[in-house]
Amino acid sequence: MRTSSSLAVLALFLWTGLSVAAANAQQTEPPPPPPAPPASPKKIPRIRQGGNITAKMLIHRVQPKYPEEAREKGIEGTVKLHAVIARDGSIAQLELISGHPLLAKSALDAVRQWQYRPTLLNGEPVEVDTTIDVLFSLNR
Repeated sequence: MRTSSSLAVLALFLWTGLSVAAANAQQTEPPPPPPAPPASPKKIPRIRQGGNITAKMLIHRVQPKYPEEAREKGIEGTVKLHAVIARDGSIAQLELISGHPLLAKSALDAVRQWQYRPTLLNGEPVEVDTTIDVLFSLNR
């Protein structure tokens, strides 16, 4: 009797093994490869340049209008701006760093219209990160 139960167990084992092998044989195709990552856009280089060097590249400057309220109150001073000059020489980004609030808007409005000669690095135009000082002085 032991032999018949051993044969039954062996037969069950072989049948189970064959069933698993048959199931594995049906799944022989490898999964498709993952999609390729999207090509990253070419990073536009940006260089940091001091205000004195950048000032020499200025080709079109709009003079800021002295705000009437600031003139009446005798307010003078320097408005310091942070600018990013685009590869074509236009002002791409502009923000106030410091300066009297009555003078700031006039400085921002004027500098947004400025145009620079493009800055080249290895023969290619690059963005320039710089600071710009706009001076307001009353003639007394």
